[in-house]
Amino acid sequence: MRIPAWTEDELVLAGALVVKNGWRELRTHSPEVQELSELLRSLPLHEAEELALPGFRSPDSVSRKTSDFSTNHRLYRGKGTRCGKPTLLMIQAFTEREAEMLQAAEALKEAIATGELHLIPPTA
Repeated sequence: MRIPAWTEDELVLAGALVVKNGWRELRTHSPEVQELSELLRSLPLHEAEELALPGFRSPDSVSRKTSDFSTNHRLYRGKGTRCGKPTLLMIQAFTEREAEMLQAAEALKEAIATGELHLIPPTA
């Protein structure tokens, strides 16, 4: 079994982290990365077997996703990491509608904190 692709909600949360960090990647030991990893692992977005996979939304994988966002941004001058189309589309969304996307990330965090998001059954 492979680690599942990042969902749109997960990408919104990761993208907001990068934007708030000035479009720079965040390293594994960053408190923000550690916190997002814990949050992502707590969400009911994936099956139990997927959640149990080594590396599933680990701090390393979250850090890597922040690298995908930062190195594929139009202002980055180096070679971008290889990432999928959903990440590229999310980079575009944050680039074109930053305030709206940051607001969406805050709404997601609020829904998670109040337990609303946990009421949504995982998709099959």
